[in-house]
Amino acid sequence: MKGIVICNGIVEDYNAIKCVGADLIVCADGGADHAYKAGVVPHCIIGDLDSISDEARTYFESKGVEFSKYPKDKDETDTHLAINYCIAHGCDDITLYAALGGRFDHAFANVSLLAMLKQRGISACIVDGGSALYVSDDELKISGKQGDLLSLLPLGDGVTILFTDGLYYAVKDRKFPFGYPFGVSNVFTGSEALIRLSGGWLLAVHTAL
Repeated sequence: MKGIVICNGIVEDYNAIKCVGADLIVCADGGADHAYKAGVVPHCIIGDLDSISDEARTYFESKGVEFSKYPKDKDETDTHLAINYCIAHGCDDITLYAALGGRFDHAFANVSLLAMLKQRGISACIVDGGSALYVSDDELKISGKQGDLLSLLPLGDGVTILFTDGLYYAVKDRKFPFGYPFGVSNVFTGSEALIRLSGGWLLAVHTAL
């Protein structure tokens, strides 16, 4: 089941928010304004609802969209609540839009949520314009095309890449220490890249060219 979460980060091109084929669309608070501008009607808008505009709220109320309001003082971010909503409704594949830009702490928190989803056996990525972000601790298969870029960045110590396939700069049994970002801008040699890890958490950023 495919879930879409629209967050409250930066959107430069509303045509990049692709919801066709989604089973469930959830907005994290002010992400509802992005949905409104993109012409997307979500199933639910969730959070403390302190960021959504009056215009978007009125419009989505008229469409019968569910509003799920939480107290402002809470442990989870609005995006985390939206993800939990997707999980509770059976989503096993979740894409986040507008999850980057703006405040860096929120952006990094959203990236960390990809690890939580991976731990729960849920396929997930963040789509930001022409880039897609993935997090894994075992294996990644990423579709692209020849010439696309793929940056491989450790999210802590203990990351070892056993091997890669489909990348110009091949990696075999190499540690990727945190603080040494030498995995930036590898290049697809075909339509798919495979990365297999032996431990640690890796962030992969695919940039389509």
